[in-house]
Amino acid sequence: MNQSTFSVLKLFPIALVITLAVVGCKSKEQIAAKPKEAWRDTFFPDPKEPNPVEVTMARQAANGARADGMLHAIHFDDDALNSLGRDKLERMVLATPVGSKLKVFVNVPDNDSTAPRLANIENFLGEQGLAKDQIAVARGTNPAALGDTTDSIVARKAQRDGTGDTAGGDVGIGIGISK
Repeated sequence: MNQSTFSVLKLFPIALVITLAVVGCKSKEQIAAKPKEAWRDTFFPDPKEPNPVEVTMARQAANGARADGMLHAIHFDDDALNSLGRDKLERMVLATPVGSKLKVFVNVPDNDSTAPRLANIENFLGEQGLAKDQIAVARGTNPAALGDTTDSIVARKAQRDGTGDTAGGDVGIGIGISK
């Protein structure tokens, strides 16, 4: 063994003692007194607390359901609301301000099942806590959910053709996204 290896071996026990003194040792009582999940407090949020991202996503889904305001044939099993229809109505109720009227448009063909479907919607919304005067159910599409795309189409065509006439303003790329 050379001299430097020998001096490192001599320093190792000293370094070990210093490390243990700095880091410290905990007794069994100290370890038992601290909850097992205490490390979560400083780094991870409490899993019982609502996640802010999930709360925001739920609000956006509710706002979107209310803005759309339509139920289609896919929301029904025969005359009854299915789980998809119930979920959409629940979201619409969540996004409805207290005391406001909730208008639901039912976009289904007019046949023998139309009246029972409308009644099922009103009953379900009543179970959700809305009064009869807060519920408006109508057949057809929601006119507020439809938009005129003429200006955007003209502007997009002008942009593509290079004529430079973009009278339609910002040209929408996709739905609801502007350049």
